[in-house]
Amino acid sequence: MNQVLRVLCCSLVLTCASRAQDVLSPPPTAAPTAAATQSFGANDVGTIPVPDASLGVAPSPTPFQWGEIEARPHFLYRFLYGDGIPAKPGVDTKTAIHEVSPGLLLSLGSHWTVDYTPTWYSYSSSKFSDHLDQALHLSFGSAYRDWVIRLNHNYSATSTPLVETGRQ
Repeated sequence: MNQVLRVLCCSLVLTCASRAQDVLSPPPTAAPTAAATQSFGANDVGTIPVPDASLGVAPSPTPFQWGEIEARPHFLYRFLYGDGIPAKPGVDTKTAIHEVSPGLLLSLGSHWTVDYTPTWYSYSSSKFSDHLDQALHLSFGSAYRDWVIRLNHNYSATSTPLVETGRQ
């Protein structure tokens, strides 16, 4: 019985140790949604829920709000360290990666949102070059009677490391 328990524990450890992740994971993306496309309650078909001021639930203005325009800044910093990252075919390198993503989400009224986020990658190893990625998300949403209209457009400009793994 003790031998069977050891075999099961060893197989569990080997199974858990075999999981891995990508060297560079993409920055998280927040899909901005316009207020008009958010979910409706069962009795709210065809209407956009609006806070009832008589209940004392009025929307509070944020410090970044100017009339119908609201700005929501967001920031991401990520530190990654890798050992054995291929810089060239057959050449593995140690490097620390600093990833900085300052962004701004603009809500234009209750129908439009625009989010722009540049991401700067800085490598500690000179075998890799620093680069800048950019992402832009545009969203529109509206509701009319039983219809909900939603339009999205995403643009991204990224640079990925080029590594040749074979040649003829």
